[in-house]
Amino acid sequence: PIIPWANTNNEVRKRVKMVVGSKNKFKPNGSLSFYFCYMDNLNTFDGTNFDATNVLYLSNAFSYSGIKKCIMKNWNTNKVISVFSMFSLSNKLTELDMTGCTFNSLTSASFMFNNASSISSIDLSDWNTTLTDIIYMFDGTSSLTELKLGNNITINTYILYNTYIDKIYYFLIVFLFFSISPIITFGGKLLFLFNFSL
Repeated sequence: PIIPWANTNNEVRKRVKMVVGSKNKFKPNGSLSFYFCYMDNLNTFDGTNFDATNVLYLSNAFSYSGIKKCIMKNWNTNKVISVFSMFSLSNKLTELDMTGCTFNSLTSASFMFNNASSISSIDLSDWNTTLTDIIYMFDGTSSLTELKLGNNITINTYILYNTYIDKIYYFLIVFLFFSISPIITFGGKLLFLFNFSL
């Protein structure tokens, strides 16, 4: 689709304050990479009506932006293979809704929330994927206190490396890290309480 800030300098991007999708009007094909990056004044992204069926890449989609609220509820993310640096340095982000996003084909999530320093809670409980390329996924998320993972996600590397998280909700515990101080629940019941310091 043609967007008004495509192939323009950052001054045009800085004037965008809100992005709202009209039903059946926006169906990107292949990539949303860099679509909304460098939008310093972007307050809200409401992608409720976006059709993401054919999207493969969300890399850097909102990186270096001023986004505060991002709604991607019920996106069809079955074909998405990369969310690399998707919210990297989006340090005003406080609200993220990925309800219904499964990311079945995802291979790369490295740096996804790198230095997204304002968000306190992230819910990835609907993800249905095996993550292997996830280095620094939550690096610099200094306000993050709650991370929710569902029973269909498998983690193979350092997803929580260099984070400040202190609550982790696992419905299926894959493994534990000794560089964090988590309260871990299984089906809502407290299992372990660690006091290892960062």
